[in-house]
Amino acid sequence: MEDLDFLFKDGITKAYLEKYTNYLAYKLTPNLIENFRNNNITLLLNVSPGNVISNFMFPFTEPTFGHIIIIEKNVLENCDFTLEEASSMILHEFGHIFNDINNQDKKEFYADYYAKSLGFGNTLASGLTKFLNKKFKFIDEQTIQEIEDRIKALQNSEQEPLIGNLKVLRVLPNN
Repeated sequence: MEDLDFLFKDGITKAYLEKYTNYLAYKLTPNLIENFRNNNITLLLNVSPGNVISNFMFPFTEPTFGHIIIIEKNVLENCDFTLEEASSMILHEFGHIFNDINNQDKKEFYADYYAKSLGFGNTLASGLTKFLNKKFKFIDEQTIQEIEDRIKALQNSEQEPLIGNLKVLRVLPNN
């Protein structure tokens, strides 16, 4: 089994998220893991909602662009996710990179579909339900409705495939 240690730039994030990435490493194919590595993805632990920052330039010691997936520590701690649910939520964030769409109204559905296409649809739906049940103050009515619609789509076995594109990284020009 190949590990996902390359996703970490700091020890605190690794210590907190390693159990989830170890689970994903066990469940995902080596080709998929290599795809993660080749797309220069970094996980960061933070206290803001989960997010993906693409085309972020890493420090000058690594003059390359990459994707940063920010994982919200308080949400993971307060929702009582199972290992599978938390791993599914993280995989959803990977979906913003590997199943990207220009239509901002559908971006969460496409990211969900990425996790669903890898066999994590039910656990993602379960995790989103737990997230909603916590009634976080930062979630408005429109977001609640969208998450409920996403849960229904994840549970729909007849859902049409939602195929987006790989979010492309910029390349530094050669001098």
